[in-house]
Amino acid sequence: MVQFKGLILLIVVIISLKSLNSCATNPKSGVIMADKTTQIQTSDTLFLSSKDYKTISLDDNILDIEITNNQIISLVKNVKYPVIKIELQQGNKIAKGNDLSSSFFPKECDYLYPLDKGYILFINNRINFRKIAK
Repeated sequence: MVQFKGLILLIVVIISLKSLNSCATNPKSGVIMADKTTQIQTSDTLFLSSKDYKTISLDDNILDIEITNNQIISLVKNVKYPVIKIELQQGNKIAKGNDLSSSFFPKECDYLYPLDKGYILFINNRINFRKIAK
């Protein structure tokens, strides 16, 4: 019986170590220069400069933008769980996705935006950002 308990404990330790090891790996990140002034990172972070979008509405809690750069549009449609760095007049802001079925807010960001199965909910080239209260 003691050997059986020891074997179970060993299996739990091995599974735990494997899951920690898989969480520690980072995908390779690269940077693509769309033109001389636009920088698009191909990992999980997208950079939106002020010329890549136009502001539809901006108030205390909501930021609605329409993406005008076609390269950014294709990235937004294809990158899963991206972090978006937005260039605003008030400075750069960080936005993270929030799955529609999740009740938790993402941490360490200024805005959140809706995700559907890991992809940005993106209708008519528009993204709706909600400000997170700090």
